[in-house]
Amino acid sequence: MKKIMLVIVGVLLLAIMPFKVQADNHLPNWEFLPNGYNYLEDENFDYNIGNPINYGTVVCLNYIRIKPGVTYMLTVFNYQEAEILAVRTKAYNASKQLISTLQPTVVNHGEDKYYRITPPSNAKYIDLEFDVMEDYGANLGLYEIENNFSLIESMDYNAYSNLSALDLRYQGPILDYSPVISNNHGLYITSCDNPVSLATITSAIKAMDDNDGDITSQITITKNEYSANMNKVGQYEIIYSVVDSGGNTAQLSVFVWVRDMTSPEISGKNSYTTNQYTPLSLANIKGALSATDNYDGNLTSSITVKSNNYTNNEAIPGTYTIVYTVKDSSNNSCDYPVTILVSYVDNIAPVFSGTFSYEIANNQKLTLQDILKKIVVEDNEDGIITNKVTIEYDYYSHAPTRVGTFKIGLIVKDKRMNTARKEITVVVTDKTSPIFMIDTQIINIDISNNNMEISDFVSFLEKTQTIRENLSYSVIEDEYSENKNTPGTYKVVLDVEGEELELQVNVFEELDQELAKVELMDLIINFFVNLWSKIRAFFKRIF
Repeated sequence: MKKIMLVIVGVLLLAIMPFKVQADNHLPNWEFLPNGYNYLEDENFDYNIGNPINYGTVVCLNYIRIKPGVTYMLTVFNYQEAEILAVRTKAYNASKQLISTLQPTVVNHGEDKYYRITPPSNAKYIDLEFDVMEDYGANLGLYEIENNFSLIESMDYNAYSNLSALDLRYQGPILDYSPVISNNHGLYITSCDNPVSLATITSAIKAMDDNDGDITSQITITKNEYSANMNKVGQYEIIYSVVDSGGNTAQLSVFVWVRDMTSPEISGKNSYTTNQYTPLSLANIKGALSATDNYDGNLTSSITVKSNNYTNNEAIPGTYTIVYTVKDSSNNSCDYPVTILVSYVDNIAPVFSGTFSYEIANNQKLTLQDILKKIVVEDNEDGIITNKVTIEYDYYSHAPTRVGTFKIGLIVKDKRMNTARKEITVVVTDKTSPIFMIDTQIINIDISNNNMEISDFVSFLEKTQTIRENLSYSVIEDEYSENKNTPGTYKVVLDVEGEELELQVNVFEELDQELAKVELMDLIINFFVNLWSKIRAFFKRIF
C-alpha cells in the first residue's frame, strides 16, 4: 500500500511541475557531487508503475551534477530479481542548456547487464530516465532508488563488484564551497642536466570555483624548494595556493624529483690482438680506460670488471671479451666491452727422435733406408711428419765399406715452414781379419764319388771366403747339374747379390799324379792371376 501511495504522489508531482526543476531560493543537494560512490538519491527520483504491474520507470526530477570527461555506469543491485530494460539520458552545460542526447552502451556481465554513460567533456549535468522489470512476488520496493540502483564513476563492473550495498548507497552531497585546485602531475621526475622549468610546472595547474568559475590566474606559489635546487639531485616541494572571492582557500603540493638520469661513459682502447705466447695484463688493459660522469665527474678509479672470459684462456686461440663497468652515485651504470683476439702463432720446429749414431764393421751392411726407418719426426701442429724428411747431405752411402766417421744430414719442415735438422753419425771400423786368397773358381770332382750340388759349391766358396757367408744368390747358367755323372768341363754362372760369379767344374774318372801336377800348377798360376784381379777390384770398390 505504501508503495502505491508513493507512486500516486509522484504522479501528482509530475502533473503540477515541469520535468526539470531548479529551486530559486536555494541550491538542492543534487547540485553538488556526492560524498560516496552513488549519484542517485530518493529525493531526486520518482518511480512510476507500468502495465503490467511488475514493469516501472525511474524518472529523474532534477539535474544530476557530474564531473566533466568521466564515464558513468548504471546498474541494479539485485539482478536476479530486477533488470534495467532501457535507459534514456541527456547532457547539459553549466547553464543547464541541452548539449546532446546520449546513447548508453549495454554491457553484459554474466546474467547481469549494466549501462555505460559517457557525457561530452563540456557537460556539467545530465538527466536520467530508465525502465525496469521486477519479478512477480519479489516486492523489492524499487521506488527505494538508493537501495536498488547505482550510478557510479566507472567503466568496469569490477570497480564496484566487491563493494557492499551499503557502500553504494547515496551518502549525501559534498557541501564544500572551497575552490578546487588541480594538476595532473603531482610528481615531476626531471633530469639535473635539463630540469623542467617552474613555468612548465605552473602552467599545468588549474583552479575552479563554484561561484567564481576559473580562478587559475589567482594561483600563487607559497613554498618553492625547487628553483634553487633544480640542478641538484633530490626531491623538492612546491606549494600552490588559491583564494576565491569568499575567502575560501585551497592548496596543492607538487613534488619535483631531480634525478641524474645520464649514465657515465667509459672510453679507451676496446680491442687487442695478441698470440698464445704473449698474454696481456689486465692491469694494462684497465689502465688504458677512463670514465667520466655528467654529475660525479671523474670515475676512472671506480671502473671494475663485470665479466671476463679471457683469463685462463690466454694461450688458447679465439676471441674473448672483458666487460668493464662503472656506476655513478645515482646508480646509473655503463658497460664497456674490450675484445681480445688471441691468434695462433706456430714457431715451434718439428722434433726428431730415434737412433742418430751407428758403429758398424766395414763388412756389415747399413743402408740409408735402414737409418731412416729408425727416425720419427713429430710436429706440435702437424703431428707425425716423418714422411716429409729429406736428405740434406750424405757422406756415407756412396762408399759404405770405407773405414772412418761419416755424417748424414736430415732436414724437415712443417706446414708453417718451421725447420728442423738432424745429423746422423756412422762410424765404420775395420773388423775383417786378413785371409789367404786362392782361386776357387775351378772345381775338380771325381765322378766315382760325385754327389755334389751347386749349393755345395756355394758352401765351399763361403768356407774359402771367396764370398761372404749367408749371401743371397741365384743360378744364371748351369751346365753341370745335368752332366755331373759325365766326365767333362762344365760352366756354372751365379748371381751373388748383383755380381756374376763364374765357376768351372771339371768332372773326371780318375785323377792321376800327372794330372794332379798339371792341375796344381794351374791352381798356382790362376791363384796369382785371380789374386791380382781381386785386389784391383777390391780397391776400385772402396775408392
